[in-house]
Order: sequence, then C-alpha cells, then structure tokens
Amino acid sequence: MNSKKNLLATLKAKALPGGITFLAAGLLICFLGFAMAHFDFSNLEMPGTPKWYLTVHIDDEQFWLGFTASYHHAAHPQD
Repeated sequence: MNSKKNLLATLKAKALPGGITFLAAGLLICFLGFAMAHFDFSNLEMPGTPKWYLTVHIDDEQFWLGFTASYHHAAHPQD
C-alpha cells in the first residue's frame, strides 16, 4: 500500500511540470495563430452594447473632458 502512494506521488510530481509545459505551449501556439490570421477581437462585440470613449475638447478659451458612449451596430442590419 505504501509503495502505491509513493508511485502516485512520484507520478504527480513528474506529471505536473509536464502538464504546465504543454498548457503553456498550447496557449502560445493559439495566440500565434490569432496573430498570424490578423484576428480582430472587436468582431466579438455584441450589437447594441455601448463602448465608452474618453472625449477631450480643447479650444482657445475652453477645455472640456468627458466620457461618450457609442453603440456598436451590426454591419448589415436586417430590414
């Protein structure tokens, strides 16, 4: 029984770094694929959800700072 516990502990100690290495390599390959395909994450935005922008207005006599909401619309709205 004791040798079984030692075997499992040894297996866990060896499998954990290998698993982390494979996970890191997979994430790296995934992000490299996104970069190579020029994937645009803004395509995942839901239509009708607000996107906030910082608005700055500087004139000769005025300075205005504020936040503006813009709504993402579908590229081809259905009639």
